[in-house]
Amino acid sequence: MGSLGYGSPTPIAPVIQYQDTGGLKNGRFWIGLSPGERIGFIIGFDQARALGSLSDTYWPDGSTAGEVAKGVDQFYEDPANVALHVGAALSVFYWKVHGDTAEQLAAYTAALRSEASDQTARDAAKKK
Repeated sequence: MGSLGYGSPTPIAPVIQYQDTGGLKNGRFWIGLSPGERIGFIIGFDQARALGSLSDTYWPDGSTAGEVAKGVDQFYEDPANVALHVGAALSVFYWKVHGDTAEQLAAYTAALRSEASDQTARDAAKKK
């Protein structure tokens, strides 16, 4: 473990432990990235999509990596969303850009939160 400079250990392990939901990077991971790292993550995500590894559903055509990263930032401003994986945040941004209403986005986000909660419970059960 590292040190904060005062002789006390840096509590890194617990933070890292919760940066995945179902094996996918979530909002806790995202929030820990610098703005440049966030853009890099988005570019990597876009490259995987371009190579056919991911569905086009999550990428709003005509959006820059910076715009997408800003949309993901806004999604994770709500602490209730941090357990959702980054792909979920991208999908909400996609639907927002494509004109879904606030009510539709809220319903979709609520469904994603429920899925994440179920996944977190499954992950916890595996660790026992």
